Amino acid sequence: MIHITDGQLDKILDYITYDNLLSDKHRQSLQDYLETFEFRAIADGSYTEFLGKHNRVIIPAEDNGYKEFVIQESGKYRDTQGIKVEVYASASYLLLKKAKIIYPQTLHDQTPTTAVSQATNDTEWVPGIIEGEGNRTFYIEQHTNPFSFLKTIAKEFELELHFRVETDGNHITGRYVDLLEKVGQWRGREVEFGKDLVGIRRVEKTDNIYTALVGLGPEKEDGTRLEVFVENKEALQRWGRPNPQTGELKHLIDVYEPQSTREDMTINKLQQYTKTELNKRINAVVEYETTVADLENVPGMENKKIRFGDTIKIKDTKFSPPIYLEARVHTQERSIVDGSQKQIELGDYIEYTEEEVKAIWRSLQEEIRKKIGYETMMKYAEPKKVVSDTPPEQNENVIWVDTSQEPYVPKVYNYNEWQKMTPTEAYEVGAYNKGEVDDISKDASRLTEGIIDVDSVPLRTSVTGARIAWDGVNGLIQYDMDGNVVGRMSLDGTSYFKNGYFEGEVQAQTGHFSGDVSGATGTFGEVTVKNGNFTLEDDISDMKYSATPKRNLVKDHSFELVIADPDSLNSNSIKYNWLDMKESDVPFENHWRKSGMPKVATVFGPDNRSALPIFGEKAIVVRDAHFVRQDIGDGVAAGMTFTATGFFKRQHNVVPGGRPRFEIDHMFASGDRGPRLLNIVFPPVPDNYEFVRNSVTFTIPDNFSEGDYLDFKISGGNSEWVQCDGIQIVEDSMPSVYLQEDATWDIARGNYPIINKQPSLWMGAVYLLDSHIIYPNKSLDRCQNGWVLVWSYYDIGVGPVNSDWQFTYVPKKSVSRTGGHRTALRAGSDNLEILKYYYVFNNRIKGNNVNGGVNRNLCLREILEF
Repeated sequence: MIHITDGQLDKILDYITYDNLLSDKHRQSLQDYLETFEFRAIADGSYTEFLGKHNRVIIPAEDNGYKEFVIQESGKYRDTQGIKVEVYASASYLLLKKAKIIYPQTLHDQTPTTAVSQATNDTEWVPGIIEGEGNRTFYIEQHTNPFSFLKTIAKEFELELHFRVETDGNHITGRYVDLLEKVGQWRGREVEFGKDLVGIRRVEKTDNIYTALVGLGPEKEDGTRLEVFVENKEALQRWGRPNPQTGELKHLIDVYEPQSTREDMTINKLQQYTKTELNKRINAVVEYETTVADLENVPGMENKKIRFGDTIKIKDTKFSPPIYLEARVHTQERSIVDGSQKQIELGDYIEYTEEEVKAIWRSLQEEIRKKIGYETMMKYAEPKKVVSDTPPEQNENVIWVDTSQEPYVPKVYNYNEWQKMTPTEAYEVGAYNKGEVDDISKDASRLTEGIIDVDSVPLRTSVTGARIAWDGVNGLIQYDMDGNVVGRMSLDGTSYFKNGYFEGEVQAQTGHFSGDVSGATGTFGEVTVKNGNFTLEDDISDMKYSATPKRNLVKDHSFELVIADPDSLNSNSIKYNWLDMKESDVPFENHWRKSGMPKVATVFGPDNRSALPIFGEKAIVVRDAHFVRQDIGDGVAAGMTFTATGFFKRQHNVVPGGRPRFEIDHMFASGDRGPRLLNIVFPPVPDNYEFVRNSVTFTIPDNFSEGDYLDFKISGGNSEWVQCDGIQIVEDSMPSVYLQEDATWDIARGNYPIINKQPSLWMGAVYLLDSHIIYPNKSLDRCQNGWVLVWSYYDIGVGPVNSDWQFTYVPKKSVSRTGGHRTALRAGSDNLEILKYYYVFNNRIKGNNVNGGVNRNLCLREILEF
């Protein structure tokens, strides 16, 4: 039946049974991802009033699952048979075109999962089954929508989109976007002319053949363009015509302009784009039109199944030349009521010659011939084995395993009788039987020389079965009632016991503990660990880590220096205890760079422990496409082994189930991205706000050279937010104890002023002309009070002189004062008045050309924090 749901609330309003349907058609296309459902029904049912108002209809998919459509058109009409209703609906995923606007931006290093997450974020749809791998950078140059961007993602990763909904029978429980290697499958379906191939038409087009292209890059600001020439010499031999004068083959040539406005396009990129385009134009285009009969609903032919996206094979040996094709179901129209009413259109044709098909067949025949030859050889080469308590009737090339006695005896037929293949009695090999050996062992007088070698001699046996025995190899052995060894004294005097209990002192002149030592608490004197390591264990993740501190390569590992944007404060900030992350205007202050919109977990006031950051006053909160990254190069070299760890927990009041993720890429000194060294998604964090520590170990590749570095990313493995803190990368095969360094962060935040220390933010010697733009190491808003400009005398034509030192105070409020700033100074023995004019911004100071001329006798030497 067809279910009708509310267009806003997904509530089931009514349903239409198949008895009330007059006709229906479900159409879907792989070429443009358009999908529609239209039907006619009797209009006298209660459902009629709901067939409109942007409501939705849900129909069963062809095999399993459901399809959801939005009603676009609905109309009633009357004929001689009564009132009818016609409905036209399109797939609900097409509303992704209206779900949001994706603004021009650049999305770096996107995996298929993160790219789909970017497209579907803040929509009803979420990433489903994602099969692709690798990374791509997306340059979104114009405003677009999620549906168009999803098609771009599929094209970039060479995957196909598949949309589906899941329901619990009463409600839609999920809408998923799958990114698959291929929709449909190969089911062994082959159609042949005269059976289920009704007709076929082959059209060859050569109007778009070229053997060379001139590629033109985007026009730059100065009006110039990159230009490349790309040719295909094989195509030239196939399609070129000779020059009437020289006889040389001439190219069929055209101009190609890639659809891109990126002015930074390189020659290599333009060459690659042009070559790819030329490869599409060097061959004739062959198109096929076929008509295939669907036999699945014919009795006895249920296995002749064809589904949307499937690959099928087509054969017509009567065609000249014979046609052998492989094709996919690109478009399908079906009835949800009558399965026999189905029409398909094929595309993606791959043509095989008759010789190629026969070659494949001959190779399969050879493989079958080899298999049959091997099985025949084994049949005659190996004797047949018969296991029974009576002799078999056939006695040629047979081994009979006689089971009429124990042990079982293998026999062969020789000289008209079944003979044993191996001895079974002691006398047959000149040995004593068991009875004779027992007699000798009981009469010691029969032993006249040599040493008695025995396995063990019982000394005492208890009623429980426990015993003590002397073992001539291992010494004195103690066994429990089940025969397990619980203690022994070896021949060299070493003792082994399962348990030992002592009163008084245990003393030894020398000795050591080894193995796994655990137990109750105690007090020890001097303890020395030589070439070893004390390890601790996380009680939630069971992760072991060294108690020895090691160098942490991660800067701002507790995120205490990350800037929380106060302008992002809203009701959600209070609910989730976070603010948006903001990057500093001074680039080198950003130890962490952001992608998307990660959050900064912060403290607004006294709160529950579960609502606070794990360490200190801040932590970072990430999910799939909203993450932070840091470049790490200092202390890294080829062949070194590192362990990356972090502390993670559920952020206050967010949906539980967040999964932290680490990614590390090898970056070359040139800035090019090398291979990915690490990509791990850790398990979901606990729902109860307890934090857990996770780790992963990786090794730097041998081709890691001077100037190379690591791109370290912390993100989420799904769409749920997760708090991250205490990030560590140490050189070892296991993590080490994490040092919070709270006092260090307090000093960095200015809570503990450093005695006799005024940080220098810039040093140099400039007149401060219009061409001089100075970026101090710390922006005004991050300084405690402001900047101090330090001036000195400048001997024109010689250089700066360490005299006439003068200081100008620039308070933090200077940023809010529009226009320029003037400072009056004095210089030289003549007490010459010097005027300096400049502009103050939050992250920089810009000069003015009036600072030249006589005003050159003073120069700016240093900027201090005040």
